[in-house]
Amino acid sequence: MDPVVVIGTRSEGVTVLDVRRLPDDAGDQVLVEISRGGLTAARWVFLLDGSDLVRYFSRLSQRWRGWHDTKEWTSLEGDLEIQATHTGAHVDFVVSLRSAPTRSGSPRSASPWRPAPTSSGSPTSWRRPCRREGAMT
Repeated sequence: MDPVVVIGTRSEGVTVLDVRRLPDDAGDQVLVEISRGGLTAARWVFLLDGSDLVRYFSRLSQRWRGWHDTKEWTSLEGDLEIQATHTGAHVDFVVSLRSAPTRSGSPRSASPWRPAPTSSGSPTSWRRPCRREGAMT
């Protein structure tokens, strides 16, 4: 299966493997895979409005010169959370993929991760998302 979006690399990054539109336009399911240090985790995540996540990344790219705070995005059920911090020269991401929805106030700890440069030298490798039948990563 060809990935829809890769941030970093397949072996050290976040990959959206598939996107499925739910019946009656009730939302999308996305199959998300996180890989780091030889470990991989994957989970289907429900998105009420998939364009919300697209807007999050679009805003980050529009502010490529930097920002001062942490930019966060969390899925409706809290099972996928993305935090981006601009360090002056790079963007550090903290991505959390949980096996179950979270409760407000649950403890969170993670170390920042910076996407590795691709062969083109760019820190991220984007593919334009497309609608396909099936699951979304």
